Amino acid sequence: LFRAQPSALASVQLPLCIEKALMPRGTGLRMLAALGAARALVLPRRCAARSLVRCAATDTERGAPKLPKGQFRPKQSLGQNYLQDPNYAARIVDALQCDSERGKRVVELGPGLGALTKLLSREYPEMVAVELDERAIPLLRERYPEPITILEGDVLAVDYSALSAARGGKLSIIGNLPYYITSQILFCLCDHHASVKKAVVTMQWEVAQRLVAKPRTRDYGILSVVFQLY
Repeated sequence: LFRAQPSALASVQLPLCIEKALMPRGTGLRMLAALGAARALVLPRRCAARSLVRCAATDTERGAPKLPKGQFRPKQSLGQNYLQDPNYAARIVDALQCDSERGKRVVELGPGLGALTKLLSREYPEMVAVELDERAIPLLRERYPEPITILEGDVLAVDYSALSAARGGKLSIIGNLPYYITSQILFCLCDHHASVKKAVVTMQWEVAQRLVAKPRTRDYGILSVVFQLY
């Protein structure tokens, strides 16, 4: 299910203003559902940083799973940010609304510690999750055994067309995207737009602004052209 090489379009890199991870006052991180269905969820600014990087809630049943003490922290090299707030995780999952049988066409990109996977697995017990971090693979497979499928590999190298064919229909993508390859992932999904029904993903405010930017504005660029075309 993995391609030997990502497509040329998927390898395009755009400058990302990642130093501005928080939105202007009164707003927060935005979730966009692209490729067929667009919706946005806005988080309060004061909560944005806490929800992404703080330690897991004391009540692990309500929050994301806790990592065994001292095992690992988010890797900057992978652009990881661990979603911990259970309320935001629930809103992200609720936005997906996939009607495939037992969620067999749900694909989570970069589950990390499983903040979204924990909720998704209850509603979509035959979902697929794609994770590159080899440290997280055994943890995920232990917590989410079959029929959930954990694929070890790069989300940019997944052959979504083949996966769609194997799962019997268009895919519903969900994920808290790694910040440094957000644009590449979006382009990769566009490459496979015929096999993707929709995608519900979190991203930086600046990237979301580019997706919906109007012509002849500062934010208008290749992301705007491609996503407004599709």
